[in-house]
Amino acid sequence: MARHTLRDAIEDVGQLIDEAAFDVGRWQDVLDTLTHSLPGTRANLQVVDPALGRAAPMVGSGWRADEMDAYARHFGAINPWVSVLLRSSPMAAICGERELPYSELRKSEFYQDWLRPIGEVDGSSGIKLLDSGGRFGALTLSYDVKRTDRIYPDIARLLQALAPRIERSLNISRVGVGASWRAEGTSLVGAIADPALVVTWDGRLLDANTPGSDLMLSGAAFRLGAADRLRLKDARMTARFQAALRAACQGRQSPEPAGGLRFSTLAGDFALTIVSLRPDLTRMRGLTPWLAAGEIALVVLKRCGSRRRADAAEILSQRHRLSPAEVRLVLAMDGKRALPEVAADLAISYETARWHLKRIFAKLGISRQAELVAMAIELKGSASEV
Repeated sequence: MARHTLRDAIEDVGQLIDEAAFDVGRWQDVLDTLTHSLPGTRANLQVVDPALGRAAPMVGSGWRADEMDAYARHFGAINPWVSVLLRSSPMAAICGERELPYSELRKSEFYQDWLRPIGEVDGSSGIKLLDSGGRFGALTLSYDVKRTDRIYPDIARLLQALAPRIERSLNISRVGVGASWRAEGTSLVGAIADPALVVTWDGRLLDANTPGSDLMLSGAAFRLGAADRLRLKDARMTARFQAALRAACQGRQSPEPAGGLRFSTLAGDFALTIVSLRPDLTRMRGLTPWLAAGEIALVVLKRCGSRRRADAAEILSQRHRLSPAEVRLVLAMDGKRALPEVAADLAISYETARWHLKRIFAKLGISRQAELVAMAIELKGSASEV
């Protein structure tokens, strides 16, 4: 490819890549322009799942629909070039033939049953893209292996020049692309009877069903920290929750025992189950599922333990170590009276009530009177259930 032609291709494809940052549908135009600039090539923007050792096509150019369907159903799982991508560095152009000898490729089922019948696609070069949810993307170009020495230098120069723009575009897309995908995921919570939340991999609350919202408002189990990130009352439990959440979203085994994360609150004892909303990429096309994958999870809180519930005073005194005077103050907080009125009803001074309140806040891990009122209402309601 002449120098000016290569420069024009970089500019044309690069402009489309920039536009794709805000419209993932433009990646089809990116691939179409790329293959037009490199005649005789076919392009595939695919996702590789290291845990499964397979690839799935997201966007393609130059391939027939039935060829891509066969790749998604079966041949992506036995593609020997996947191992080359797994060990390659991100954002660096790679030549398949230099990493996987052609003599080895020809022995594979992938070559015999997929590449050879298609014809003139037994050479491959590409670039490994960023990781999203434990799965990384790859932009690959296929061509007649006899043309490798002639075409790979152009492919390498083109991909290396475009790599920074590809990375920037995908990072921008990953931030903004989640809304429509998350909307589908969050609709799940409405059908769940137990308290359920939809959160991002880093604990940011996206949605909750009615029982989950009620539990959140009570402040008995969770509180919202900076940027709407969930925090359990105990810092160590928060760290365990975040570790389990990240593991679920990335498809890794949870660090928690088989029974899941269990914790006690004013509203009772809960077992917490986390399910990653990871789509089956082999059944989908387009970049949105990949860019949103691994970002969100469904968190379900199941009540556990004995059906008998301790009364409110017992929970406060035994579980949270409140003194009898502090217990009486908590149970008197109904949200209808100011603290001076509550103090008068309890026959204590306002200053004594404030002193008790400060100690109660420290023991319950809260900082506002409104939180305490919500806890008290939730606690008395939960304790009255059988």
